[in-house]
Amino acid sequence: MPLLLLIAIAAFGLASERPLPDFSGSWKQSNELCSPQRTGEVTLKIEHRDPELVVETTSKGRVARRALQRYTTDGVESKSIGADGDEFHSVVVWKDGSLAFDIVEIEDGKRLKSTEVWRLIGGGKTLKRVRRAARPAGKRWSTSVHNKPPVSSQLCLDAQRRPNVQFYVLRTRTVCVRSCLKSFARY
Repeated sequence: MPLLLLIAIAAFGLASERPLPDFSGSWKQSNELCSPQRTGEVTLKIEHRDPELVVETTSKGRVARRALQRYTTDGVESKSIGADGDEFHSVVVWKDGSLAFDIVEIEDGKRLKSTEVWRLIGGGKTLKRVRRAARPAGKRWSTSVHNKPPVSSQLCLDAQRRPNVQFYVLRTRTVCVRSCLKSFARY
């Protein structure tokens, strides 16, 4: 009897664990939902295979910028260079189904500390990033909101980054097809 009770408790514990969110995909910043409001076009391309998290940030505005940051979600510090050229030291861990970042930015020799929490909302279609930055003038809060484009747009956004992809229009839907599959596009 005690063995059955232990098995039941273990099964209940495993069943009650929620799967961790997958942040993979292309995410476009929604400037009007950001606080403070933003301008320009910012896209995040995220590849998430826990514990690995790779984030490519591309911004288009007055100045076009690109940054590639590699993190792990197991609490190991990572170093990267931001889009503005500053050095970042980040530690990322899971906390209550969200990703929690502890960040030290080295800017002009100063060490600027901040925290950031990433959470998926809206059924996983929206990425909300809340950042608290400790600065000499006090703490600053900001929120960035990024939405996943519709599936057909998502495919094309992903395909535009690959040079060996051809675009075809099939029955009013845009489909991105690798050049090695050209023969299938005729049907």
